[in-house]
Amino acid sequence: MWEVFTNGALPPALSLKELREGRRLPQPEHCHNSVYKLMLDCWQYDPENRPTFSEIRDRLELIKQDYHENPHLYSSHGTYADARTCAPPERP
Repeated sequence: MWEVFTNGALPPALSLKELREGRRLPQPEHCHNSVYKLMLDCWQYDPENRPTFSEIRDRLELIKQDYHENPHLYSSHGTYADARTCAPPERP
């Protein structure tokens, strides 16, 4: 999904150490927090903590519905996240 939201950009390299410490790819510009949260959930270090394909499909459907009902709530972002909290960083 990250590549879709970056128009096929190559992801920045993260070392295995950084991944173990919880660092993940930055939130792409024009990627809503709900989509990025799903990406972070999919990137959980422990596979048992990752969503199933059915859960991913259901969450994407909810995101799509929300977008159609509230397009004004979707805006730009872009910085690294801490996968240990599985949340995008706070925005000022």
